[in-house]
Amino acid sequence: MSDPTPITPTFDADGRLAPGRHRMEIVYIALSSFRILLGFLFALIVGYGPIVAGLTKSGVSNIFSITVLFIALIVLLVAAVIISLTIYYKRFSWEITANDIHIHSGIIVKKQVHIPFSKVQSIDYTAPLLARLLGVVNLKIETAGGAINRGVEIPALKLNTAEAFKTEVFKRKRENQNQSAQAQSGQAQSAQAQSTQFQTAQALDSAQSSAHQQTGNLYEQLSQTASDFRGMLAGSYEDSSPVDYQYGLSIKELLLSALANNKTWLMALILIGMLSQVGEALSFIGISDRVEETAVWVWAELGIVAVIIATIFSLLLLWLLSVVAALLSYGGFKASRRGGRIEVERGLLQRHYKGVALSRVQGVVITQGLVRKLMGFAEIKLEVVQSMDTSGGQQSDVMTQGSGLILHPFVRLSRVDEIIANMVPDLIACPQVTDYQRLPRRARRRSIIRWFAWPSLICIAAVAIFDLLLLPPIVSTGFTVISPYHAPVLIAIVMALCLLAGIWWYKRAAYAYNSNILVIRQGIFGQKTTLLLRKKIQWAALRQNPLQRCSKLASISAVTAAGTSGTTTRLRDLNEDEASAYLDWVRPRNRD
Repeated sequence: MSDPTPITPTFDADGRLAPGRHRMEIVYIALSSFRILLGFLFALIVGYGPIVAGLTKSGVSNIFSITVLFIALIVLLVAAVIISLTIYYKRFSWEITANDIHIHSGIIVKKQVHIPFSKVQSIDYTAPLLARLLGVVNLKIETAGGAINRGVEIPALKLNTAEAFKTEVFKRKRENQNQSAQAQSGQAQSAQAQSTQFQTAQALDSAQSSAHQQTGNLYEQLSQTASDFRGMLAGSYEDSSPVDYQYGLSIKELLLSALANNKTWLMALILIGMLSQVGEALSFIGISDRVEETAVWVWAELGIVAVIIATIFSLLLLWLLSVVAALLSYGGFKASRRGGRIEVERGLLQRHYKGVALSRVQGVVITQGLVRKLMGFAEIKLEVVQSMDTSGGQQSDVMTQGSGLILHPFVRLSRVDEIIANMVPDLIACPQVTDYQRLPRRARRRSIIRWFAWPSLICIAAVAIFDLLLLPPIVSTGFTVISPYHAPVLIAIVMALCLLAGIWWYKRAAYAYNSNILVIRQGIFGQKTTLLLRKKIQWAALRQNPLQRCSKLASISAVTAAGTSGTTTRLRDLNEDEASAYLDWVRPRNRD
């Protein structure tokens, strides 16, 4: 029996997706061809010069024939790519049935995937720059998660189709799960829902009023415009599901987050690498001597002032670049909770959307690097269960870091409890800082030994080996930049940093737990606080090495299902009786 011919997605009179099998958009062929051929062309262009140069040195003079062959190869590649993508487009279809999602694909080997609604955990979509201009997104369906589960992708859907797809799937999932419960709850549940929606509307009106009072600058208007931009092909769609809590990112938070962005230091390394090649580039174009003369004159006239000015200018340039990267990455940031789902979307040029069911949230991590801690800000990240990507590896999209989803990149500490309580209601009764238990004094000695004694001994041994074995040959060549006097200075700096690391780790380390939530805080120059739900801990452990047994100390760990293969949170050097009490707390109870 022949399969029905897929059609372009359409909507019925109620604004829902029409039944039947649907195609992805035909712009998939153009977008995928552009992406694939761009890589091919770059490789051919880069390889053309060295190949021609090698053949010329070998005595081959017919360069014209080689060029013709390269052009013919490019034409064949273009034709092969377009033909294969066209066949894939015609054989790919998707359908939402009464109980599951059907996806048909394959060029030579036909493949059918059926995903029951009960297994769907998240539906996300991303739009690279060119796709966003066209109003097309790549949609990904995540199931139970873990190392053996991979997300299923539907490429090249119109934005309104992807939004309707997400809404329709979760609506049918709720209908299938709650059909019997809704029949029993009756009018009481309806009245409660109306009251909840009324309170939600009041909270949203207040939040929106506060947000409007903070807006008005050019960037926020540009960010809002970019967030509302849907593309040329995307139609309109209104999600009618109520929003329980929602917030955005102010221009002040964006600019401050750029200062603490790790990309700043990455850009610094890139800039240093580029500057290391400036000499060769100037020598190649024949002006290195003049540049060298100018540099000597500047040093003679300005001296250390020139170095300070150059350093300040370089730092400002790096900071401006990181600001631009942060503005583009987090522009139009919006996070919200709709019932049992958390949704985050951001990006000025490339738009990314990610939704997470509250049932997949394993915990929350509050991170303060050195800059964030000095300024009184923090990053909030959700630890969530993730599925594998289509290539078999853990997801590495821009919305996630490791096993987590960034809930807010740079928020003032005074707002952290509010955001966590509203986005993850299970953590509303989290232990407060006044409830934290510090480690015993015996743990300070072990912390100093771990962070100071061993690294210092390794550093001293490495410097001694360098001075005895490597330095004499270097000095004998006349190279005087490195001298034996540098070693004591280096050792002193390293030992001081290691000593501070050991003391600060002990001062920051603490833990607390109540009936449902475990909190572990630790860090050295920064601080990391992990909040874990007791019901989400897969298993817990207590460990003691011989030195800990002598000091009556122990280390504890908690493993959750976050990521694709689990995430472990550890804390060292608790009193052994307190570590045993932690194990008793984790053990199942009768009411569990």
